[in-house]
Amino acid sequence: MTFQYQVLANQLAHRIYQDELKPHQRLISLRDFARQHGISLSTAKSCYELLEARGLIYVKPKSGYFVVARTPSSPIPDSPDFLSLPRHVSNLELHNQIQEAALQSHLVPLGSIQLTPHFIPVEGLRV
Repeated sequence: MTFQYQVLANQLAHRIYQDELKPHQRLISLRDFARQHGISLSTAKSCYELLEARGLIYVKPKSGYFVVARTPSSPIPDSPDFLSLPRHVSNLELHNQIQEAALQSHLVPLGSIQLTPHFIPVEGLRV
């Protein structure tokens, strides 16, 4: 199952790879992006965070999101579908993947662990 923010991120990535969105071009605001696509603000933010984690866009505080300039060492991939490529995974995306996996009935939960305070070396962490 592909989440809506992943589909939108793929569409934006395709536009970046096709040079429809130029290097250092400012993307529309999160609110406008959400309104334009009929999605929630959190879904729009997840989309932009995924693109940022892939190194396709960057954020300037209080200015917005901008397209990263490609260098010769960062060529255009053969496939703009970057969901299949190795990448940094944001905490939000990892959380969503775990939640999705937990809902699959064919998976058997083998156990889990929760650390208790006596397992953490508190004295070693103090400065």
